[in-house]
Amino acid sequence: MPPKVVRLSVYHTETDAVINEVRKELQKTGEAMNTTFDPLFLANQLNQLGFEIVEDLGPASIQNRFFNDKSTPYHANENVHLVWAKIK
Repeated sequence: MPPKVVRLSVYHTETDAVINEVRKELQKTGEAMNTTFDPLFLANQLNQLGFEIVEDLGPASIQNRFFNDKSTPYHANENVHLVWAKIK
């Protein structure tokens, strides 16, 4: 049986004014967006919890992997960070 895989998708919002504005608007509707993190801290925490990081993608890597086709208007959000981890 293959190992159980956990995919985490988290946003780093402290550095981007646009996302902070979105967060403020969401809070007005009662929706909280409280998902800031330090990627190195997250990696250490996952390791301490018994996970091994399989892949760790920041915005540039996401752009290159999924949105490199110049014929589409889509692009990676500069605030998204994807981590793929599995149980050790």
